[in-house]
Amino acid sequence: MPPRGDTNVSGTTVMLRSLQALTMSNEARKTTTVGEIVNLMSVDAQRLQDATGYLWMTWSAPLQISLAVYMLWTLMGASVLAGLAVMILVIPINAVIAAMSRKLQVSLFPTAHSL
Repeated sequence: MPPRGDTNVSGTTVMLRSLQALTMSNEARKTTTVGEIVNLMSVDAQRLQDATGYLWMTWSAPLQISLAVYMLWTLMGASVLAGLAVMILVIPINAVIAAMSRKLQVSLFPTAHSL
């Protein structure tokens, strides 16, 4: 079950999108189906819910990494720098894989709607 803050964000997003759908012009309603509108509302709500769930990591992750490096330094000394270098070198590789995954997801998006 998601935390209450995520639920509030999701509910608010759906409400705002519903209000936007109610204020659509007749021309826009003719070109857009109810299913497409509901799908867009659901996707927007899910993205906001996911973002708020990971927002705390902006301050928590650097703190956790710093504490882990400090504790490992006290135990192992300078050899911790090798592990830290590997972590830093993997960041660009992870970014490339994420970009490729995003491109694939965007290219498959129209296919999902045609099924």
